[in-house]
Amino acid sequence: SPTFVHPHPSRRLDDALHGFVGDEEVSRRHGYSGLRANLTAMLSEATHLSPDEAAHASLAAAVEEMLTTLGELEEGADGDERQRLEALLEARMAQLLRALELLSGGQDGEGCAVFGCGPDPSR
Repeated sequence: SPTFVHPHPSRRLDDALHGFVGDEEVSRRHGYSGLRANLTAMLSEATHLSPDEAAHASLAAAVEEMLTTLGELEEGADGDERQRLEALLEARMAQLLRALELLSGGQDGEGCAVFGCGPDPSR
C-alpha cells in the first residue's frame, strides 16, 4: 500500500502520542483536522447561513456539539468507540446539511461522507 506522507512532520509525534501510528490512522487524523477546519469555518459563518437568531443559535449549538465529538476522536478513540463516534458525527452532519438544505433526498453518497461511503444514517 502507498505510504502516507505526513503533511506536517511536527505533528507526527503528536499523532503517535494519540495512537495514530499507522498510515490509515494518520490519514484519519488528517481527515479529522480538515473536518475541524470546516466546522470552525461553518461556526464563524453561522450568522450568514442562518440569519434568524434562533436558527443561528441552533446551528451554532449543533456545530459545537460536533466539535466536541470530533475532539473525542482526535484524542485517540479507537475500536467500537471510534466507530460509534464517527457514525454519530456522520449522522449529525447529514442532519445539519439537510437543515441547511445542502443535502436533499438522502441519496447514498450524496453530501459529505467524511469517513467513507456508507448508507444514509436516517434510513
